[in-house]
Amino acid sequence: MSVQQKVVFYTTRPTRFGEIHEDPPIIRSIVRDDQRPGFFPKYAGQYFLQLEAMIFQTMDRLCPDYHGGMWDMWELSNGGCYLSPALSDSHIQVVCQGNCFEGRLSTDAAGIVVSLVAINHLAWSVPEPEHFNKLFYALRDWALEHAECQDILRAID
Repeated sequence: MSVQQKVVFYTTRPTRFGEIHEDPPIIRSIVRDDQRPGFFPKYAGQYFLQLEAMIFQTMDRLCPDYHGGMWDMWELSNGGCYLSPALSDSHIQVVCQGNCFEGRLSTDAAGIVVSLVAINHLAWSVPEPEHFNKLFYALRDWALEHAECQDILRAID
């Protein structure tokens, strides 16, 4: 009698056997100073004030060591975006009481976490969330390529 095993392969999108699809790498670009005023309206439309406020409020809530400052704005080649605090210290404590995550992340990773949480919250707050769902998953795809991917995913779980 033989034992049969079922092998399951998970891919990011359906493929035919033998085909390999590689998505191009995601590239991030910093937003120039002259483009900063249009950043939130570009990505959040009529909800730009809400998204901006949510990002700063989320940072205050998740990062007890944060006390204000400048932010870098990033655009992603897959249509996503995020902010990261431009702090003198390259790492900051992140505490997510809702899922018991606590860790010291780079300011870039902390910005990704904060942006993901804020975008997700906004998606649940608007009548038509599809645009914000796309922004969330575009940023999450970038997070999956980040050196601190595991901590980012644990923080947003």
